[in-house]
Amino acid sequence: MAVRERLAGRKVLLSGIILLGLAVFGSLLMAKDHPLQPGNLVSQLPSSKHLIGDFLWSFDHQEKVIRVFHPSDTNHLLWSSIPGKAFLAAGVGKSHFKDKRGTFILKEQLDKNIFQHIELNAILLEEGKLVTTFTLSNSKGQVIFGRVVWEQSSEGHLTWNFECEAPINRVFGFWQGRAGEHIIGMGEQPTHFNHKGNLVPVLVQEQGIGRGDIKSPLVKLVLGASTGNAYTTYKAVPHYVSSAGQSLYLRNSAYTEFDFRLPEIISVKIFDSRLTASILPGKSPADFITAYTEYAGRMRLLPDWVHSGAIIGMQGGTDKVYDVWKMLESAGTPIAAVWLQDWVGQRKTILGQQLWWNWELDQQHYPNWKQLSNDLAAADISLMGYINPFLVDVEGDKPHFQRNLYKEALDSGFLVLDEKGAPYMNVTSFKAALLDLSHPGCRRWVKELIKSELIGNGFRGWMADFGEALPFDVSLKNVSSTANYHNLYAQEWAEINREAIEEAGLGDDITFFSRAAFTQSPKYSTLFWQGDQMVNWGENDGLPSAITGLLSGGISGFSLNHSDIGGYASIVFPLTKKIKRSPEILDRWMQLSAFTAVYRTHEGLGPANNHQVYSDSLTARKFAYYAKVYQAWKVYRSVLLEEAATKGWPIVRPMAFEFPNDTACWHIGQSQFMLGDEMLVVQVIRPEEENIKSYFPAGIWINAWTGAKIISSGQWIEDAGYADRPGVFYKSASKYGPAFSEELNRLGAVPQ
Repeated sequence: MAVRERLAGRKVLLSGIILLGLAVFGSLLMAKDHPLQPGNLVSQLPSSKHLIGDFLWSFDHQEKVIRVFHPSDTNHLLWSSIPGKAFLAAGVGKSHFKDKRGTFILKEQLDKNIFQHIELNAILLEEGKLVTTFTLSNSKGQVIFGRVVWEQSSEGHLTWNFECEAPINRVFGFWQGRAGEHIIGMGEQPTHFNHKGNLVPVLVQEQGIGRGDIKSPLVKLVLGASTGNAYTTYKAVPHYVSSAGQSLYLRNSAYTEFDFRLPEIISVKIFDSRLTASILPGKSPADFITAYTEYAGRMRLLPDWVHSGAIIGMQGGTDKVYDVWKMLESAGTPIAAVWLQDWVGQRKTILGQQLWWNWELDQQHYPNWKQLSNDLAAADISLMGYINPFLVDVEGDKPHFQRNLYKEALDSGFLVLDEKGAPYMNVTSFKAALLDLSHPGCRRWVKELIKSELIGNGFRGWMADFGEALPFDVSLKNVSSTANYHNLYAQEWAEINREAIEEAGLGDDITFFSRAAFTQSPKYSTLFWQGDQMVNWGENDGLPSAITGLLSGGISGFSLNHSDIGGYASIVFPLTKKIKRSPEILDRWMQLSAFTAVYRTHEGLGPANNHQVYSDSLTARKFAYYAKVYQAWKVYRSVLLEEAATKGWPIVRPMAFEFPNDTACWHIGQSQFMLGDEMLVVQVIRPEEENIKSYFPAGIWINAWTGAKIISSGQWIEDAGYADRPGVFYKSASKYGPAFSEELNRLGAVPQ
């Protein structure tokens, strides 16, 4: 029984009383106190207006408020402080992030004497930059001096940077929100599409199992912090878009909390001594994402071979590959690639079969590798593998390995060190050391490893797993503040993988997919996947959450994203209800994945407990059908990929992206989405559901399956046509909708 590697027993087939002894308690501690209120702003300065690049900055003496507009449209407010209130505060706090194997529990002590009242003393325009100087005072009458420099950055964004010489380590920002507005983005958020009313932490970490869906006290006891919550995520980003036509992001990498709980105030708390925020130009989500990705980076076109069909995830050795290949091929499945995460071999542990984290081909597990590679290549099927930034010591355990990569890294000083100067060992059923990606020598070594062991063994792609688990209490070679580097680690991991591909001269032919990510990860990653959803219908961590995460992530630059078909995490535990992948959930997930950037399977946690695409002939035929559905919109997908590369726009889009002036669309973050600007997809997200009420913006929509016409004035319409497939509709003037239907016929894609 093979499973994808995970740092802890949190995502393994749970069994026996042994695991009860490993139980841990806790969850990410988010502030339960009331939101911090801004202090007062006073000033004797007169009202003034200043052009800063393409932005109009104004200070109103009467209202004591700062406002930002675009000069061409002073009716559209891009940002505003709160009239009469301070836009900044500063203080001192102590914090500790306790590592629970990739999930972090925050404990904080914050000095209550926060400097939160501002007296604005000067506004000076210097060489295109606006400098505002002020004093900050607290309730004790203590005063510190600070300044904010406002300037247009190279991306055309209005960036404001707060600096203070006082020994502070907490900065608060305050600006005006709108009652009833919708706040979207903030990274890949699987639970909430609209964040208004919530406190959102920006911390890249283990997403968790269930994230609130698991009700069993026994399972909660065993999993502890690993159950996660509504805001634990692999991809946390300090950027949002408001339905009020405003958008802002931070350039800080430190842990941050965005507070959207107050109706008319938005605030942030940054665990840092500075704050650097950028205000974006535009009015619509499309405008803001285009502007934002000028900073965050835009994703490249995928290699053409990815679009030729399904990517089949499997484990088990050479014979298994041939068996599954033959079975799926006989069902008519177009196959783009075979993804073999156990290319490094498997080890038996108390938790089952797990991978050897020694990134070298195991030719005992995969005998006749060259013949297998040649046979797949002859059929135009690519090979994909797996890697992560951990290493295990294989000394004495696996004699046929030619290299002990852990020993090489240890001897070269390439490992993250604990407080005692020893390699930091993350413990699951085995010990694993984490690579120090801040070390220039380590980066070069890892890239050579990727080039020789992955690319050198014929892989045209791989899963670049992890990136979220860097502890806070460790030592790194080239980083003074691990707290400021934690979120960046995932970004650095993607950058190293990208550089290795470029250095090999194969930038257009190879892809890798990342799980953890931060702000500028889209600049480096070629593809994202959503991590480890449960193999069920859970709102927080099942099929519905995959859609919500996909839509929210697209707002934050993750334009090419997808999930494991069927989900990943299953639970088989004594005395509790078992969670296994059923034929129905697999079927519905296939339908969803046919309309994402790639169509990729995973056997899931404990493959024997999960229904597989190769479990029986009926499932195999359904899988083949949706692989052809995926093929059928390749031409349209190529257009959307170009938009992703040039504008940063996601392939899978929230309804509000395309219809920002339709209020109803801002309420839809689940069950339906736009595929580009021409096609609307309605997905079944509940078991045994056939009748669905979905929203159609004003216009004429054509059912891609039946040709039936829907004329909508902007209304919810119930349809009974979802028994065996999703709803797919295209605009009556669509160029690519009819082509999709025609291509299905050409491929002989007959519904199963």
